[in-house]
This record gives sequence, structure tokens and C-alpha cells, in this order.
Amino acid sequence: MAVEIRIPAALRRFTGGARRVEVAAGTLAEVLAGVFGQHPDLRGRMLTAEGGLRADARVFIAGDEPEQGLATAVGDGAEVTILPPIAGA
Repeated sequence: MAVEIRIPAALRRFTGGARRVEVAAGTLAEVLAGVFGQHPDLRGRMLTAEGGLRADARVFIAGDEPEQGLATAVGDGAEVTILPPIAGA
């Protein structure tokens, strides 16, 4: 399954300037693993040391928050948006 991940301007320095990244995946965990496989510097900005999504980082699937966290299914052609951690929020 192909999934497109939108990269906000604040994180593009970790993706070589890429605005979008495409990966093959079935769950949100697989989507993020695919993105981080292509752009490893992004991992530390989005995940905790234990591998979970940072509390101050946001991820949306087709505009909605994932109901089952990293286990949430991501359909073929879905658009995933990641937002960087925001201090003081």
C-alpha cells in the first residue's frame, strides 16, 4: 500500500527539503518506520527513546487523529500529516 506523508516546513531540514514522502505501509507504526528509514534524522524529533510517539508531536491520518495510536490502520492512498513537537503547548 502506498501512503503519502506530508512534511511541514519546520521538519523539512530533516528530510533534505522534501515536502512529501511516500512509503508502503499498513499501520501508522509502519508508515513512520518507512519515513524514518528514508530520513533517520527525523526519528528523534518524533519518537521517544522507547520508540513511542512523543506526547508533543502530532500525527493525523486523513485529517483525523489515530484512534489506536501506532497500531491504527492506514489505508492505501491515505495522506498522513506529521506535525513537529511544539514547546509550551
